[in-house]
Amino acid sequence: MAMITSARNNPWPLDVPIKDWKKSGLPKASVLRMKFFTIDHRLILEKIGTVSSADAIKMRKYFLKLFGDLL
Repeated sequence: MAMITSARNNPWPLDVPIKDWKKSGLPKASVLRMKFFTIDHRLILEKIGTVSSADAIKMRKYFLKLFGDLL
């Protein structure tokens, strides 16, 4: 899992702005925060949306910047 938070919060290094946030089903402008964690799949209640292809490509670039040496 990765954290998605309001764009109004203080920025962190490697925050990825979600450009198509409305199309993604988010209630307000948001960012993907490079703060990864695991969660038991039974705790996920529903899927609320999907990021656009353009946002997914941008997120992948940031992910590779963060974890590229480990892959």
